[in-house]
Amino acid sequence: AISFPVASSGQNVLSEQVPPPFPVPTGEGLFRLASAEPLGRGGFQFRFLNEAYQIRVNQVGEGTSLTGNLAAAIGLGNTLDFAISMPVMFDIAGGLTKYGTGDVTTSFKLGMPGRFPSAFYGGVEVSATHPIGFKGNQPLEVRPFSRGDREIATRLLFDINREAIGVRVNAGYLVRSGLRDPGLVMGLGVEVGRGQIFTVTAEYLSEPNALGNRSERAVFGARMNLWWLQLEAGLEQGFSRDLPDFLGMGGVRFATSLGGKQRKSFGNRTRRVP
Repeated sequence: AISFPVASSGQNVLSEQVPPPFPVPTGEGLFRLASAEPLGRGGFQFRFLNEAYQIRVNQVGEGTSLTGNLAAAIGLGNTLDFAISMPVMFDIAGGLTKYGTGDVTTSFKLGMPGRFPSAFYGGVEVSATHPIGFKGNQPLEVRPFSRGDREIATRLLFDINREAIGVRVNAGYLVRSGLRDPGLVMGLGVEVGRGQIFTVTAEYLSEPNALGNRSERAVFGARMNLWWLQLEAGLEQGFSRDLPDFLGMGGVRFATSLGGKQRKSFGNRTRRVP
């Protein structure tokens, strides 16, 4: 079987056990965890998040796996958001490549209260991942690009904002999947430095995986909030057999308003709430 570690000292991960990319939060949220805070009527957010880790393929050589997550969200009302995301993937090792797009994920999020700022937000999100990706040149067969079947999940979302610290809680259930068994999805995250140009984040996420147990990961990141633009970089550590030991992350978010009266931005989003 083909196997690869993240580095020469990393854990071995069988190629057929590596999952397709997990959807990333669109709209308000951290690297992996979603936020209950809505965008507000007319609010629009675009996100690009790149993930990269080293691979070593047996009898082929060393290389890199890249995933560029493209996502956009819009506020349909003060409390209702619609989001769509799609990963673009590229694997290369020993001069061989595999590239294409992954499954498209759509979601609706109901978050309350529909005002900003607030010390507490609660919400529910329902998402569906549709197996409609495209695979191009693929002489290198490392990780699957598609789940092969529709995946449906729901999550309860809670935000607690106190002074310079914001806490994010996700608790949900994977209802249907052709790749993984149904099960609980749980996550906890914190953002420190609210009200500043620079903020740091830490989060933990656990969800069912394709091996019959759970994917567990932690992400440590930093952000620069420049009014309508947010730059982010992070490092993810995988604790389960289906994930690389370490994965680098970097991206950008752009926020604007499509006619809404309340113009939110990353600059005032991180404003402190008493």
